[in-house]
Amino acid sequence: MKSTNPCQSDTSACTTCTERRVGWFCSLNHEELTELEVQSRSASYSAKATVFMQGSLPTHLYVVCSGFVKLTVRRSAAHQAVVRIAGPGNALGLFAVLTNCKYELSAHALTPVRLRLIERDSFLALLSKNQELQRRTLQTLGQDYISAHQQFCRTVLSATVDERLNQLLCDMADAFDSESNDPGSRVPLLLTQSEIATMIGSTRETVSRSLRELQKRGSILMTNSEVVLRDPNALRILS
Repeated sequence: MKSTNPCQSDTSACTTCTERRVGWFCSLNHEELTELEVQSRSASYSAKATVFMQGSLPTHLYVVCSGFVKLTVRRSAAHQAVVRIAGPGNALGLFAVLTNCKYELSAHALTPVRLRLIERDSFLALLSKNQELQRRTLQTLGQDYISAHQQFCRTVLSATVDERLNQLLCDMADAFDSESNDPGSRVPLLLTQSEIATMIGSTRETVSRSLRELQKRGSILMTNSEVVLRDPNALRILS
């Protein structure tokens, strides 16, 4: 299924990108990165655009260059949950591309995003002969497993909604703010409170109450654009 808001190609190049960091899917050696660039294309999506839909056949692997993408799972028209937010350096649709199974999630742009699109056959051909890309692929699968494990622990092992929300904020802070040296940790407010509720098996009203209580206690500071965790370690203890 094609995007509901067609992407526009641009000329961004992997080999001249200055944003790559250690651990990103695209943190390859120059030779491998050049080959990946030749076999792919860069494209920009506007906010709210659909990148791919759950249940469609895998045509491409998508690597996030900039911006944020919301990954969701749907059981029916009335039952949808946010699984996680993907940011720069993440590879989307990897499991489906490797197994030739349908995309298990849907991906929607939360902000304007720039992606690197690699056709499935081209990616598999590169993977078969490139050990560095093989290591990055295994690393990404491991990161996806950790994300799924965190979600399971939040949902099943946390006794209360407050604990689940605290743990989610800490996990998101680790993902978004890992490079920051500032005191506290920052989580951009990219999701609505209703969407946050789907991630912890709760309701919008309960999430709103819990956030107000955390702010009242001084554990977090909320603005229109982000949540600042004043002491993430203390928040983890509360979890």
